[in-house]
Amino acid sequence: MYRRYTGSVVLLLLLINGAISLSGFGGNKAALRTVHAYVGSTALCILFVHAVLGFKLDMTL
Repeated sequence: MYRRYTGSVVLLLLLINGAISLSGFGGNKAALRTVHAYVGSTALCILFVHAVLGFKLDMTL
């Protein structure tokens, strides 16, 4: 159940991160670079949770 939501959240975070990057970090603002780093790190952590949940689901089948 949660696996579907984690995948959607990761895609949304990657979309936000891509938009921040494509905007040129708002004219090279340090704050947006920091947000970009935190959003990317959060997306990676959630992606890891997504993989663990997928593996757990696979082991139950």
